[in-house]
Amino acid sequence: MKKIYKRISAVVIAVSVFMCASLFAFAAVCPTAPDGVHHFDHKQVGGESREYQGNHRYLYGYDANGNEIFRDNCQLYSVYVSCVNECKYCNVQNGGQHRHMIKFEHSIDHG
Repeated sequence: MKKIYKRISAVVIAVSVFMCASLFAFAAVCPTAPDGVHHFDHKQVGGESREYQGNHRYLYGYDANGNEIFRDNCQLYSVYVSCVNECKYCNVQNGGQHRHMIKFEHSIDHG
């Protein structure tokens, strides 16, 4: 009886591994790509969004004695875009929408 359970367990595991590998292999097939597999790339799906990061201190200049003058009135923002991973050949999407930070913006140009 114990031998039968071992065989049944081995068959179930083998079938599970085969089915899982087959599902993942099928998911990678792209009918329009030259090599037959998906080539995912980021595609922007929305405009930019900004998040306030706070004020930061910067060197404003020097006084008559050569001492540094600092100010902290520059507001710093992180700028994001929303993207999806999309196959460049068949437009199939992989995963959901996500954000990428693309730059920082300063409210004052203090170079």
